[in-house]
Amino acid sequence: MATESIKALHKNKYMIIPRVKNILWLIIIAFLSISIMLLLSPYFLSDWKVWSMAIFLTSFALTLLWGIDFSHLNIKYDNLNIFLTGYFNGRNLKLKYSEIKGFQIEEKVDQYNGLHQEIQIVMTNGKKIYLPKIAYDDYSKVEIFCHDKFKFLGIRKMKHGEFIGKLIPVMGLVSGILFLLVSIIKQFT
Repeated sequence: MATESIKALHKNKYMIIPRVKNILWLIIIAFLSISIMLLLSPYFLSDWKVWSMAIFLTSFALTLLWGIDFSHLNIKYDNLNIFLTGYFNGRNLKLKYSEIKGFQIEEKVDQYNGLHQEIQIVMTNGKKIYLPKIAYDDYSKVEIFCHDKFKFLGIRKMKHGEFIGKLIPVMGLVSGILFLLVSIIKQFT
């Protein structure tokens, strides 16, 4: 049962691994390399090195804050508990199956997936834990896990979801055409 996104940890203990934002790692490496080059550069005076390092370290910190995404969670589970842990956010949840009321499917619209359905784990105290489709490479394994472990509470339809899902690509097409028209007009004026 050990695959690329569900890995066997111990006997009767498994894990579903989310997708990591590759762009985040690229930006972090770029900031670190630029900071090191600035420190080693003989062309900057010592005053400018301090200011430039402060600017780049602040940008690096802001990039890390951007990378804190509470929805990209490792899902580790066994027969008694579920452990949800994040990458950069430090969010660690240990849930017992008795604390979970069930799961529901909610319709969402975004610019990448259009109209799609995402899973929400509903707690007995009313809190919800979102497991977005964009966070996992193989979302079907998350769906199978939820269907096997929890009670299905239903589907929450998005009001005007189909209309909004069809409107987003049309808006993208219209904005692209308008951008081309503006660039053509600027070229000839």
